[in-house]
Order: sequence, then structure tokens, then C-alpha cells
Amino acid sequence: MPTLSIIIPCYYNEANIPVTWNTLQAMENDLPEGLNVQYVFVDDGSKDKTLEALLAVKKANPSRVVVIKLAGNVGSYNAVVAGMEHATGDCNVIISADLQDPPELIKTMYGHWLGGFKLVIGHRIDRDESALQKAFSNSFHALMKKFALKNV
Repeated sequence: MPTLSIIIPCYYNEANIPVTWNTLQAMENDLPEGLNVQYVFVDDGSKDKTLEALLAVKKANPSRVVVIKLAGNVGSYNAVVAGMEHATGDCNVIISADLQDPPELIKTMYGHWLGGFKLVIGHRIDRDESALQKAFSNSFHALMKKFALKNV
């Protein structure tokens, strides 16, 4: 059975870590039996107690949890890249530490990966944001579809 690495960039998520961990553990019940799951938490230069919360999770789950502490805040993209560098799974999933991305979709996305898709991207249909934020987001996705990922 393959290993699924779940990469979680964290920035000022001290209070979210216990909730996120418990939610991800519950989500594992929906994954195929025997699937190995690795968690790669990346602290992106938080100045609160995010690192301490992550180390507590790692201490309780040393064989399944990797914690990376970046020297400073380098942004979520770079935190994800750092997480991918340390992930050992056959399939990588990226999820936000504040659960903005629904963990229950991991099972569906993993199923698409098993079906032969090399890249599966979730696309949020609607969220609470300003018209300007929506315009930037829609422009970004349109450009990605046109130039980089034509078959998405």
C-alpha cells in the first residue's frame, strides 16, 4: 500500500494545531485500510507557540509526524516546497493548518490519484472575499488553465 504524505504549512496556528490534528486523525478512518499516512508540518516562522504545539504532536506520534521549522516567514508556497522536500510519500496532499481546505476531500482526491491522475487540484467554488480578491483569484486560475495546466 502506498504512503500518503499530508503537508501542512503553519503560520501563527498555535490554537489550530490540536483541532487540525484531531480532525485529520478522524479523516483517516475514511481512507483505504492499510494506507500509511505521514504528516509533514512546516512552521513558516511563527512567533507564537505553533512550534511547541507541533512538537507535542510529533512527540506523541514520532514515526508518523515530521516537523520542519523555517528560519523566518518565507510564505506558504516556500513552506509547501520545504514540506515536499521532507515528504516520503508516494502521493502528497497539501492542506491548510486552519482547515480552510476540507480534509474530507482528501479521500476523493487520493482516489483520483489512484486512478492515474498525476496532479489533482481542488478548486474552491465560492468563499467569503471581496470583489477585488475574487477578480485576482479568477484571473490567476484563468491564466493557469490557459498557459500552464491546460487540461485542468
